[in-house]
Amino acid sequence: MSAEPVRTTEPEPAAVPATVLAFKRPRHSSREPRVPIQPGPDAGADLTPEQRLAATVEAAFARQGRSLTDEGTALDFTITLGIVITLLNGARDQNHLGEEEFDRLNGMVQGVLTVPRLLA
Repeated sequence: MSAEPVRTTEPEPAAVPATVLAFKRPRHSSREPRVPIQPGPDAGADLTPEQRLAATVEAAFARQGRSLTDEGTALDFTITLGIVITLLNGARDQNHLGEEEFDRLNGMVQGVLTVPRLLA
């Protein structure tokens, strides 16, 4: 006995237009940092300390396949540093940090907060 195609008793439904939702991911021109991660021997003198810090931080993110040039990553970074500032304030308020130590650490965190803007 030969095999025959399966036949359904119900007619095929007519083509019904459907709404198509376009899900777009943000496009980034490059995942590479915009500040040189490892400047050449001549370029090191041209970078400011802030730019060297930005390159160091961006390199740490790049090793994880992330970039602070991505708005979402930069926002997460900023939120996290805001929490660190809250911790520093609490440590100072509970006398775990003196004013001098607080000022030094807070200044460092404030400097790191500028990294996403330096890479933009």
